[in-house]
Amino acid sequence: MSNVKEFKPKIKRVLRSLRTKENQVWVNALLGKIDIMKDDELVNHLTDIKKHCVQNSLDFKEELKNVLQSKIIALQNEGKGENYSLNGAFLFNIKDNSALLHMPLDFTKPFGNKESFLKAMDAYNPYLLDAIDKLKDLKDNGFYPLNGVDTIAMYSPILMGDELVWLKDLGFETNYHKKGNYKNPQYFIDNPEAIIGVTKFQGKSFGTAKISFSKVCSEEFQNKKKQMQKDYLERGIILKEDGPMQE
Repeated sequence: MSNVKEFKPKIKRVLRSLRTKENQVWVNALLGKIDIMKDDELVNHLTDIKKHCVQNSLDFKEELKNVLQSKIIALQNEGKGENYSLNGAFLFNIKDNSALLHMPLDFTKPFGNKESFLKAMDAYNPYLLDAIDKLKDLKDNGFYPLNGVDTIAMYSPILMGDELVWLKDLGFETNYHKKGNYKNPQYFIDNPEAIIGVTKFQGKSFGTAKISFSKVCSEEFQNKKKQMQKDYLERGIILKEDGPMQE
């Protein structure tokens, strides 16, 4: 474990070997988590696995696979309701009459500063456009969980500033709930969805973005989306099966 920087790519290769079409979003989330994990934290995890192997006469590589597989399953079971993978970055589940789009990890702090945050959002937004396409196709083709679902929605602390502007320009209805407003009980009466900031996001500010399937199907939305996708393609951004920002 002396050279953790050499060992990290090996862990990621083992993790990639466990990836399937069904679990790809969660595997990609763990790849991202390993990328931003501090060296001493990773060493502690690996040391614990090695001790367990020595005590129980287990093969380290096989046990590492088992540990990673268990973490994948834990992530899959974390959310309420069934999750459906759309591409290498986004999945969705159903809540009332909405398809809730989200990424499987809390990406509120891994970017360090505004520049790196905007770079990350720029990398993920083409996958968001693709996820919207896939949701529309599923809806059009009668995917039964989407019966009665008329809205695509997102709720997240990473929805802020320029990202909300980008989504509004695309056609989403957007809002932003500042944590300072949570001190006023009347705010939750006037903005019922704001309770998510307390129950789900540990009191953080968060943004919302919503769009109806009927609007997604409109010529105006489709033309704007296709132009954005064309712009990304001209910049050389191609969607990968294992998601954005992976080595």
